Amino acid sequence: MSFFKLLFSAALIALAISLSLGGFTRPEVRGTTSANFSALRVLKDIKEVSKVPHSIEHPAERAQVREYLAGRLAQMGFKPEIHTYDSIKSRAGGFISIANIYAKMDPPGGKTSSYILFVAHLDSRFRTVVKGAVNYSLGAADDGYGLGVILECAKLALSYRGAWKQGVKILFTDAEENRLDGMKKAASEDSHIFDNVGLVINVEARGIKGPALLFETSPGNDKLTGLYSLAKYPYTYSLTGFVYSLLPNDTDFSVVKKDLAGFNFSVIDNLDYYHTNRDNYDNISAGSVQHYGSQIEPMVHEYLTNPLYRNSSYFKGNSDNVFFTAPLFGLIRFSKNQYLIFNIVVFLLAYLIMRIYMVKGKCGASQIMKAIAINILSLISFSAIALGISYFLAYLNGTKYSLLRMSQIEYDGEIIVLFIILMAIVNYIVMRKCSKKIRREEFIFGSLILNLILSGVLYAYSGENFFLTIPAFLALISLFLNVKGKFAFANLIMAVLIILVTAPFVYTLAGALTVGSLAVYSFIAALSLNLILPLADSYSRKVVL
Repeated sequence: MSFFKLLFSAALIALAISLSLGGFTRPEVRGTTSANFSALRVLKDIKEVSKVPHSIEHPAERAQVREYLAGRLAQMGFKPEIHTYDSIKSRAGGFISIANIYAKMDPPGGKTSSYILFVAHLDSRFRTVVKGAVNYSLGAADDGYGLGVILECAKLALSYRGAWKQGVKILFTDAEENRLDGMKKAASEDSHIFDNVGLVINVEARGIKGPALLFETSPGNDKLTGLYSLAKYPYTYSLTGFVYSLLPNDTDFSVVKKDLAGFNFSVIDNLDYYHTNRDNYDNISAGSVQHYGSQIEPMVHEYLTNPLYRNSSYFKGNSDNVFFTAPLFGLIRFSKNQYLIFNIVVFLLAYLIMRIYMVKGKCGASQIMKAIAINILSLISFSAIALGISYFLAYLNGTKYSLLRMSQIEYDGEIIVLFIILMAIVNYIVMRKCSKKIRREEFIFGSLILNLILSGVLYAYSGENFFLTIPAFLALISLFLNVKGKFAFANLIMAVLIILVTAPFVYTLAGALTVGSLAVYSFIAALSLNLILPLADSYSRKVVL
């Protein structure tokens, strides 16, 4: 073994993992004097709206928040309207009155045929019981982030209003936490708000820190992803929209997404702070706020100043893209047809390259079958252990196990990371123990076959499988380059690239699905590790594939 190669491999992999855990989504926080989007200016608004709980159980406090927001809009030159709705059934008991804030501004010279609509909710979460104690959120993140980000984007947009070709609408909804009642009432009783809306940007928070994720678009997102490509520090996965559809969660955007084109943004880290008294000003993240702005503000400028979007139906489409982000590469997107072709190419390459290796005597069918069996055993064992850990954590915390809703478990992120590290160590030891009978390339082919089978099933079910096919493609490139054993360094590079593709996605899922889904993350991580480990090891140990 070359100690230098081992050290170099470890350092490069550690760097890739560091970048993957949100490191590629951290713009510099702008100060209050910046001409660009400033998180520090936003924090001033968040501080004002999060002084006290302002849920459906707090009508006076909610009215104070509403008054502050309306005042801020008026200062900018908007003419805010208060739309009141009575006799709303409260989830906390009884009936309440709610009131949305609506404001509109046209370009200079009069009306326009197209508007961008900003949406955030002004209420905080009503009471929740956490470990036997009643909690009231102060709504600093949920949805102080949304309110503050929208106010800042509107302020910046007004600085170039002379160049507007489209107009701006702002809707701050009430009672979002109460079955989306504010948005539902706006849609049913004040539908003119949505007239000529060409783009919706909804800003939410399902956590309090970490990167701001574009987790959902409206259907037919081909042109929308083109607009999103302007975002700085993009962070998104088309597959999260599919995952989100399986969750019992909704946002205001859910009410209009079938009719209007748009984006849904949220932070998802520190879920144990979500809907608790720890969602307060002292715990918010200026970096997270800046990341919202770095993505949203460039799109707002483009939309308002480009006459291409005068047609309010411009972004409505019939085709969806498959897209994801990766450190160093940014936003990667395919049309559905392109992605289908890519999948076919990967399957064909896998067959051809495996045939080449078998003809040259570099791998055997029986050994590949043994590698497949080892991989299956690894996947099943670690998934079962992970499920047991999730149940045990639920028991320790006095809560019912839930695959998707174990949101109040402290140190859940650390538990997930430690478990994946343990998996990597055990899988590496097993691979080394079996190395005299099963070669590295046989391990890789065994993992590839299993990977591609699962990839085909997932593609048939959801139309998405990038976290399986992209790593498979990268591993195949490495195998092809090393048919004659001359490009060992490519093995390490491909291992690092696989990390850059898969680790951010696992990180995102872990934030969204809670530790209850530890078995899901471990399964996905194991599939990647079974490619990464033999590739990296073959470089550091001078093993020729």
